[in-house]
Amino acid sequence: TYRPTSTLTPTQTLIPAPIEVDFTNVLNYPEKTRVIIVGLLELPDFISCDILKGCGIILSNPQKNSEKISAYIHMTLTGNTPAPNQMDRLPNKYKPEDFKVRLDDGTYVGNLETVRVTGHICLEWGTAKGICISKIELVR
Repeated sequence: TYRPTSTLTPTQTLIPAPIEVDFTNVLNYPEKTRVIIVGLLELPDFISCDILKGCGIILSNPQKNSEKISAYIHMTLTGNTPAPNQMDRLPNKYKPEDFKVRLDDGTYVGNLETVRVTGHICLEWGTAKGICISKIELVR
């Protein structure tokens, strides 16, 4: 009779902890690096959405508003309440007041709120980089 000599043990893949970054160094990290950054959520004049990355918004430096990076957040489906870390749908002709983002704790914030974002570096078009958001928390 056949008897196995060893039993395979499943291994756990470790996910590295996110790196705390700022606006001077965030885009120096390679694609897929997990990062945490504090910034202002900013609704652009024109929004473009992608099924994989989400909708392109702006994250700006609270200390120096001219420093901005692209960020991507998923939008809820029509007629649904946003899940945590998603934005609500926007009307076709939107105003900054229409921008509503549901935080990780279930509460909502709007345009120009200071938040702590966790996500990973993702490519926009070509080699340009942004942050694909996975978690959003209010900075008090």
